[in-house]
Amino acid sequence: VGFNAKDLKEAGYSSAEELRAAGCTVRDLKEGGYNARALRKGGFTAEDLMAGGFTPAMLREGGFSAAELRDADLTPENLKAAGFSAISLKTTGFSCAELNSAGFGASELYAKGKGFTPGDLKGVGFSAKA
Repeated sequence: VGFNAKDLKEAGYSSAEELRAAGCTVRDLKEGGYNARALRKGGFTAEDLMAGGFTPAMLREGGFSAAELRDADLTPENLKAAGFSAISLKTTGFSCAELNSAGFGASELYAKGKGFTPGDLKGVGFSAKA
């Protein structure tokens, strides 16, 4: 018959979970005004949302963690662009070399002693020279 997510929402279906059960896709729901947080609550995964046109930044704003996005095969570059810090990416298991390649600088990787060690930084080419 050709109902879209907006039509179904106006007809009384309110949650992304209900609309998902009615056969709406992520793209349908996104076009109908649903954000990543609502779709996550409705049972959609980060992979589903990425395939449906959401950006890594939208997923971060929607409450997905760096670890969840890494599990969805997002790269350190994607996650950095989405606004995750080097420290949050380190805790998800990315290496100093991976984060350096993603564009994080020495100060971000060291993070006042909360990040990688001076030895780790030296191992990826940083030196103590100013």
